[in-house]
Amino acid sequence: MRKLFQSRWMLSSGGLCYLTCASVTAGELFQPNSVPIADSNVRVTPVLTTTFGYDDNLAFSPTDEITSSYLAVRGRANFYGGNEIRHLTMDVDFSNAQFHDSSDDNYLDYGSTLRGHWQATSKHRFNALAAYDYRHEARGQGISEGIGILIDEPVEYSTNRLNMGYEYGVDGAQMNLSGSVGYFDKTYENFRDVTSQRDYSTLLAGLGMSWRLTARMSIIVDGDFEDINYDTVDTGSGSRDNQVSRVLAGVRWQASAETGFYAQFGHQRKDFSNPNRIDFSGNAWKLRGRWAYRPSSNLSLEGSKEARDPNTLGDYVDVESLQVNWKHSWLYQWSTSVLVRYSNKEYVGVTRDDDVWNLGLSTTYEWRRNISTSLGYSYAEVDSTSDAVEYEKNTWQLSIIVAL
Repeated sequence: MRKLFQSRWMLSSGGLCYLTCASVTAGELFQPNSVPIADSNVRVTPVLTTTFGYDDNLAFSPTDEITSSYLAVRGRANFYGGNEIRHLTMDVDFSNAQFHDSSDDNYLDYGSTLRGHWQATSKHRFNALAAYDYRHEARGQGISEGIGILIDEPVEYSTNRLNMGYEYGVDGAQMNLSGSVGYFDKTYENFRDVTSQRDYSTLLAGLGMSWRLTARMSIIVDGDFEDINYDTVDTGSGSRDNQVSRVLAGVRWQASAETGFYAQFGHQRKDFSNPNRIDFSGNAWKLRGRWAYRPSSNLSLEGSKEARDPNTLGDYVDVESLQVNWKHSWLYQWSTSVLVRYSNKEYVGVTRDDDVWNLGLSTTYEWRRNISTSLGYSYAEVDSTSDAVEYEKNTWQLSIIVAL
């Protein structure tokens, strides 16, 4: 359940670095420094990333691909005040991209997240989160799947998140409990004649329990509930309002700080208020593992299966995915990463089935504690029963990361 509170509504911040940016700061030397603000106990850690790249299919189109080089600048800063018992943190970021041969795809994203933590006693902990984001969906992604080449700018949207969580138990105790409640909404900002029918809000609640079997192994049980309400009734197929419930149980094994694994299996239901839509009731699972088989190398595995609301047509999409990532440090300053991801998306309510492949390659060199560079390549391919959403895409990029 703790994972649910921390990451259930985390959103990606762009699309240019879908596969390779995660490993930009994977080495050991790059350690951004924090500096105090005036005479307060608040410290700030700023990081600036500049990326030069080339994209051979900006609109994710099956034909008539749009290509362009680009310059993207992303800034982020973390503000921290307090101590381990009681603290506040705020993350702010922006991302701006300029495409040399396709200015229609230029975008500016920004957002901020405020988190609070209070440890009332050794057994009682409270967490709170509030966030606002203004982001974009690249042409041909999200709500513009299959029609990216027909629109003249990225789709823009804003989101709001509120979460409150409670945790009971101490580290190492036989049993720990947690619970959270939350709110999320998403509002599209342009192409309102179409996108207004995809604005929605969600109420979220969840409970979790972990029961320690041994020093390294625990049983974990999570349950969550979502009440999803769309602001406008879809004029083509009726209301999309639905309620989602899910219960997962499994094990967590932690061999060391660098090697661990958890897997959960269970059941998910998705019930629509519209009797003309098809409800979902079926298996759900998620797993994540990391194996540091050498001090300089590690393998990570991540996968899941769940039913989600579709971006375009259909009642729901049954998504099953698996991802493998290998990272190796050849030298103290130099590391490489290889990522392979496969997803199957089966749409219900329309005739569509997608097979999605992603490959990411990157190499990172950390020159100093506050300067790093990364060279990356990513490939994406979608094979679908719907010809309009099929595409192949190659992206190359060189990133320079600077901190204090």
